[in-house]
Amino acid sequence: MDPASLILQVAEKLWGLRNELSRVRRDRRDRVADYFTTIGACLRDVAASLRNDVIPHGKCAEMEVYASRLAETVGDAIGNQVAEEQAAMLREAHQVEWLLSELDPGHPEREMRLAKIERASGIFDALAATIRAAR
Repeated sequence: MDPASLILQVAEKLWGLRNELSRVRRDRRDRVADYFTTIGACLRDVAASLRNDVIPHGKCAEMEVYASRLAETVGDAIGNQVAEEQAAMLREAHQVEWLLSELDPGHPEREMRLAKIERASGIFDALAATIRAAR
């Protein structure tokens, strides 16, 4: 599976676990929401860089760090095994620079993959807002 699809799959899986994430203590929930907001922003920056044909090495490294911290950040809320699985998928997908070398600008597949990254960014943002708003 291509990295963009993996990133989107992780975002969708975590969105599906929003009820579990909303049940943690308020202060913890706010910290988790901040974490997801940061991931969403990072993904937005990655997509924007790729659209401008700039390799986002720093943002890809940042994504790798977020992936390495995912299980310890949300494992208590969604279960360690699920968190480890999602972390592994995000780690596998962190190198999205391939989009510049693999697909020419304007190629329909490239646009589709960039759209997946942008969609994942939006899901992470919505997840953050949803768990912040939970009672």
